[in-house]
Amino acid sequence: MSHLPALISDLALILIVAGIVTIVFRWLKQPLVLGYIVAGLLAGPHIGLLPAVADTADIAIWADIGVIFLLFALGLEFSVKKLVRVGKTGVVTAVTEVVTMFVIGLVTGRALGWTSTDSMFLGGMLSMSSTTIIIKAFDDLDLRRERFASLVFGVLVVEDLVAVLLMVLLSTISVSQSFSGAELLQNLLKLAFFLTISFVVGIYLVPTLLRKSEHMMSDETLLVICVGLCLVMVILAVTAGFSSALGAFMMGSILAETVLVERIERVLKPLKDFFGAIFFVSVGMMVSPQVLLDYALPIAVITVVTVLGKLACSSMGLLLSGQSLKVSLQSGFSLAQIGEFAFIIASLGQSLHVTSDFLYPVVVSVSVVTTFFTPYLISMGEPVYHFVERLLPDAWRKRLCREPGEVSRPAGAMPDDGVWREVLKGYTLKFMVLAVILYALTFLSFTYLVPFLQRELPAPYADIASAVITLLAMAPFLRAMMYGADYQPSIVLNLWLENARNKLVLSLLMMLRMLAAFAFVVYVLMRLFAVPPLITFLITLLLLAVSARSKGLLKWYWHIESRFLVNLNERQIEAKRQQELARGVRDVADVESLHWLDSEMYVVAMKLYGGNPYIGKVLKETDLRSKYNIFVIRVQPSSGAAAAEDVSDYDAPDAFLEPARNIPSGDYLLREGDVLYLTGGKVSLMRLPQIQSGWRVVGRSLRTLREFSLHERQYTEGAEPLMCMAISVDAKSGLLHASLREQDLSKKTGCLIIGLERRGRQMVNPFPDTVLQENDMIWIIGEEKPVSELIERNVGL
Repeated sequence: MSHLPALISDLALILIVAGIVTIVFRWLKQPLVLGYIVAGLLAGPHIGLLPAVADTADIAIWADIGVIFLLFALGLEFSVKKLVRVGKTGVVTAVTEVVTMFVIGLVTGRALGWTSTDSMFLGGMLSMSSTTIIIKAFDDLDLRRERFASLVFGVLVVEDLVAVLLMVLLSTISVSQSFSGAELLQNLLKLAFFLTISFVVGIYLVPTLLRKSEHMMSDETLLVICVGLCLVMVILAVTAGFSSALGAFMMGSILAETVLVERIERVLKPLKDFFGAIFFVSVGMMVSPQVLLDYALPIAVITVVTVLGKLACSSMGLLLSGQSLKVSLQSGFSLAQIGEFAFIIASLGQSLHVTSDFLYPVVVSVSVVTTFFTPYLISMGEPVYHFVERLLPDAWRKRLCREPGEVSRPAGAMPDDGVWREVLKGYTLKFMVLAVILYALTFLSFTYLVPFLQRELPAPYADIASAVITLLAMAPFLRAMMYGADYQPSIVLNLWLENARNKLVLSLLMMLRMLAAFAFVVYVLMRLFAVPPLITFLITLLLLAVSARSKGLLKWYWHIESRFLVNLNERQIEAKRQQELARGVRDVADVESLHWLDSEMYVVAMKLYGGNPYIGKVLKETDLRSKYNIFVIRVQPSSGAAAAEDVSDYDAPDAFLEPARNIPSGDYLLREGDVLYLTGGKVSLMRLPQIQSGWRVVGRSLRTLREFSLHERQYTEGAEPLMCMAISVDAKSGLLHASLREQDLSKKTGCLIIGLERRGRQMVNPFPDTVLQENDMIWIIGEEKPVSELIERNVGL
C-alpha cells in the first residue's frame, strides 16, 4: 500500500471542517473569517474533538503562501490614483488612527507587564481596522452608499499601505533588538528606494508585456504569468531585506494599473480564497483555550482599549480633516475593530521568533470579540451622535455639526490657488524619482557591470567601457534632470514671467538639479578613474554641456516617460477609447495621451491694443506663421472685448458679445481689441515682440495644449470648443504625398495640422512645404464636426 503524505490528510481535515463550519456561519449571517478561525480551533491540537493536524510545519508554509496571495489581492485593489482620490480626509484620519493606536497599544502592553517587542507588535496590530469585516457589515446593513461609508473606504486604503510599511519597520526593529534613529532613517530610505524603483520599473515593463501578449493569453496562461510575476517580486523583496508580503503587495499594485486587472482578479480569486482560507484556519489552530483563560483579563482590557481607542482616534482624525461630527462618529464606530492585518502582523512576529506564544491567541480573541460587535457598533453611530449633539453648547454644535462645504471664506479674503505649492510638489516628486533612477543605475553598474568587465577586459579598457555604458544609460535621465523635469511647464513659465522674485526661486531650483546631475557624473568618473579632481570636473562640465544641447536625449527621455505615463493611465485611456468606439470613432488618439506634444506646444491669448502692427492687416499678411511659426487657432472679435482688460477674462464665453471664430481664414481682418489665441512652441511664442513687451501674463492664460484641450471641454456656450486628435497617414489616406500648402486644410476643412510624428521624430507646427508620408502621425485641431469628418475621410470609417 502506497504511503499517503501527512499533508494530504491534514488538508482534507481542515478543508472539510472549514467547509462545514463556514456553512453554519453563513446561515448565522456571521463573517466567514470567524468561521475559518473556529474551524482552525476545532482542527487544532488544543480541543481534541477531532483528529488533530499531524504536520503543522507544512500547514504553516501553506499559510505563508496564503499571506502572499492575500497581500497580492490587496495590491490589485489598491492603486496610486485611488490613494490620491481619498485626499486629505483619508490620509489625515489613517495617520491619526495608526500613530495614536500604535502608541496606545505600546503603553497598554507595557502596563500589562509585557516585553517591549510584544508591546510594539501589539501596537501594530491595534493600528489596523479590518477591511473584510467592515465591507461585510456595510453590505449586511445596506450602508455602502452612505457618505460616511465612502470615507471609511478611503481610510482603509491608506491603512492598507501604512500596514505594509509598518510590517517592514516592525521586522527591522525587532530583529536588530535596538532602536537607532540613524538606522531607522537608513531603513526608511532603503524602503523608499525599493518602493520607488520597483514601482517605476514595474509600471514601465509589466503593462507593456501584458498588452503585447494579451491576444495569446488564455485565463490559465494569465494566471500562471501573474502568479509568476508575484513570486518574482517576492524574491526581490526578500533579497532586498524586506518581507514577502511587501513584494506581493507591490506586484499587485503594479498590475492594478493595467487594463487586465478585472480579469486578473477574476482568475486569481479561487486561488486567493483557497490559500486565504488555509491562512485563517491556521490562525485558529494557534489559539489555545487554556491561554485564553489565563489571559482573560488582558483580553478584556485590550478589547475595551481597541474599541474606545479606535473610535476616539478615528473620529478625531475625521474632525481634524474637516468632516462634520455626525460623519466622524459614524466612521469612528465603523473602524472600531481589528482583523486580518492583525493576524498577518502576529504571524510575522511568530515567524521571526521575536514575540511570545501567548500574543497570537490573545490578539485573535480580541479580533473575534470586536468583529462580533462591529455591526452593532456601526448601528450605534447615529444615535450616539444625536445624544452628543444635545449635550454640546450652541457654539460648539454650530461649529462641529457643519458640513465641510458650508465653511465660508471671510469677506474680502483672496483665494489661495496654491500655485507654488503645486509646482514645488511636482518638482520634488519628479526630482526624487529621477534621482532614485540615477542612483539605481549607478548601483547596478558598480555591483554587476564593472566587476564583470574588469574580469573580461584589461584594466584601462574595462574602466572606459564601464564609464561609457553607465553614462549612456544615465544620459536621458541626466538630460531630464538638467532640463525638462518641470511640473506643468505652462505654470512654471507663467511664474517666470510674473516677477523677478519668481525668476530667482526658479533659477535656484534649476541650479539645484544641475548640481545633482553634476554630482552623479563626478561620482561615476571618480570611482573609475584616478585623475585629479580638476580634470574630473572639467570632463563632467563638458559631458553635461553636450547633453544639455542634445535634443535626441530629451526625446529619448520623453519616449521613456511617455511609455510610463501611458502604462500608468492605461485603464483610463482604454475606458476613453471604448467611449469613442461606442460613438463610432476608431483609431483616434487624444492629445492627453501624448506627452511630447504637451511639452512642446503652448496656447496663449494676446489682445491687440492700439499701436499693434497687426491691426488693419488680414491674417495671411502677418508674419506669425512665416517668421515665428505660430498658428492662430481662434479670434475673439473686438465687439465687447474692449472692456476686458484682464487676459483671464477671455476664458469666460459670455465676456464677449460676438462669437469667437475658430481656425480663422487668412482673409480675416484684424481690428483693435481683437483677442488672438496663438499656438506654437515656447521659444517661438517668447520671440514674438508683442508677448515680450505688451502682453501681460495673468493667472492661467498661458496653457499647454493639453490644458487648453481640457478647458475647452467645459464650454457650454459662446465659441464652439476646439478639439485636438491624431490620425495615422496610411496608403489609403487622401493626405498622402501632398504638401501641407497644397492641401490647405484650414480652408478646405476648417482644421489645422499642428503636430507631426515621423519615425520617432516630432515636429511642432510643421512647415507648409512638408510632404506627408506613409505611417506619419499627424495631430489636427479644429471644431468637433470638421475634425470627425476629416478623420472619417482619411481612415475609412
